Amino acid sequence: GFQHDVVARKKAEELSLAEKIVTDLGKQFGFEVTCSKDGALINPENLAKYQVLYFFTQGELDDPAERTRDKAPSVDIAKRGCVLEFIEKGGGFVGTHCGGADTWHKWRDGDKRPFLDMVGAEFATHGAQQKSSVRVVDSTFPAVQGWPAQFELTDEWYAYKGFMPNIHVLMMLETEGMSGPMYKRDDYPITWCSTHGTGRVFYTGLGHRDDVWTNPLYQKMVATGILWAAKKVEGESAPNLKEIYGDVDKAMKRLNEPFRE
Repeated sequence: GFQHDVVARKKAEELSLAEKIVTDLGKQFGFEVTCSKDGALINPENLAKYQVLYFFTQGELDDPAERTRDKAPSVDIAKRGCVLEFIEKGGGFVGTHCGGADTWHKWRDGDKRPFLDMVGAEFATHGAQQKSSVRVVDSTFPAVQGWPAQFELTDEWYAYKGFMPNIHVLMMLETEGMSGPMYKRDDYPITWCSTHGTGRVFYTGLGHRDDVWTNPLYQKMVATGILWAAKKVEGESAPNLKEIYGDVDKAMKRLNEPFRE
C-alpha cells in the first residue's frame, strides 16, 4: 500500500533512510541487520536465522495487489502464521509507526485479530502532522531512558482502536489541544511493550518523518528496543494499565471507546 518517504527506496538496490539508519545502529550497538521488502523471506526456515523481526509495514502483506508500488513478492498467506510462531517461541518483534499496528487488518480469527492482538492495538486513522506533547510513563525502561519526562515532537500521530490489556505503556500521547476529531479523546499510549508467548514485543507510533528518524533519542530508542526484543537488555514488560487507570476494565473502556474517524 502506501509507502512513507522514510522507508521508500529511491532505487531498488538502495536502502531507504530508515534502513540505512537501522543498519548503522546495528554496527554501533552490536547487532547485524538484514533489510528486505521481499515477503517470501517470511517463512519458518528463514526466520529461524534471526532473533528479531522488525516491521515498518502497511496493509495486507499477503495480498499481491497491495505490493504493486514496490513490485516485491508478497507473504505466502499459508506461511504468515510463522510470524506469530516465531515470537511465541522466543523471537522478538519491533514495530515503528505503521509497522505492526497498520498491518494485516484483514487477518481475523473470529473476533480475534491474531497479528494485531500480538502488536497491542490497531491503527484506525490519523490527522494532519502537528506538534504534540508526549509524556513518558516508565522512564526506567531502557528504550525510553534519556527522553524528557514530557516533550513536544512534530510527527504524524496515529489514533488506535482495540488496545489490548496486556501492554506495558511507556509513553502517552497528550491529546489536549490537538487538531482533528480523532484526537478528541483521552490521552492514549503511543509507545509500549509486551510479551507474546516467550517472545518480546516493542512498538512505537513515532517515526513518520525524516527529522524524527535523525533524532538521536529516537535512534537510541529503536536500537535499544531491538536489543530488548532480542533479550540482550532487560526492562519491565508487565501490564501496567491498572497502575495508570486504577482498573483494567476502566482502562479498556476509556482507551477503546468510539471516536470520530
